[in-house]
Amino acid sequence: MDNVGKADKLDTVISMLREATVDIHQMREEQETYKELGILRKENEGVRKENARIKEEYALIKTNMEVLKERLVFLEKEKRKLNVVLTGIDIDFYQPEDLKSKMEEFIEHKLKVKTSVKTAIKLGSRTCLISFNQLDDKIKILKNKSKLRYIKKARIYMNEDYTLQERETQKQLRIIAKEEREGENS
Repeated sequence: MDNVGKADKLDTVISMLREATVDIHQMREEQETYKELGILRKENEGVRKENARIKEEYALIKTNMEVLKERLVFLEKEKRKLNVVLTGIDIDFYQPEDLKSKMEEFIEHKLKVKTSVKTAIKLGSRTCLISFNQLDDKIKILKNKSKLRYIKKARIYMNEDYTLQERETQKQLRIIAKEEREGENS
């Protein structure tokens, strides 16, 4: 029994060694997994930092875009500050100089205001954009634009040269005012 007992002990030791070898392999695999996890964590941290940098850059770009939009609106309003739009008058001149002189004559005869037109641009068959050299000229003309209603057989209007956004706002305001007037009359 001595040999049998030694053989059993030897088998037990061999079995334990096999289990230990399997455990060691599992531990090595786990270590590799932990190393891979560490590498992934470092990569993830790098991605997070890059993402944060990109978000900051995006916020800065967005802020700059808003500033540029405001600046663009300001410049567009500034460009239109000396302009008026004349509608309802037949325009059969194609040369800018002819149109300019005819608009000066029209303003002088119909509105009774002597002014200097900087440019006149035909926008359509019955629409013209008129630019003045001075803001005072524009103000005088707009103050006298009510005289246009007394021109017989013509519906001639003179208005500020508004930006597209301002025209949309004016349109909405007119709709609201009309609804309120209709509501009061009902």
